[in-house]
Amino acid sequence: MLPEYMIYDELERMRREREQELEREQPRLEVPRYTPWAEEELTEESESEEGSERGVIIIQM
Repeated sequence: MLPEYMIYDELERMRREREQELEREQPRLEVPRYTPWAEEELTEESESEEGSERGVIIIQM
C-alpha cells in the first residue's frame, strides 16, 4: 500500500495539469492599466469643473 503523502502529491500534480490545460484553452483579454493624467496635461477648463470626476474609465478594446 502506498503512503498517503504519495497519493496526495499525485492527485495535486494531476489537478495542476488539468488547470494548466484549461488555462491554455481559454482565451484571455488583457486589460490595459489605468494611468492617471499628469498635472501638466490638465486644461484650465477641466481644473475649473469641480466634481466632474465621475469614476468612469473608458477601456479601449
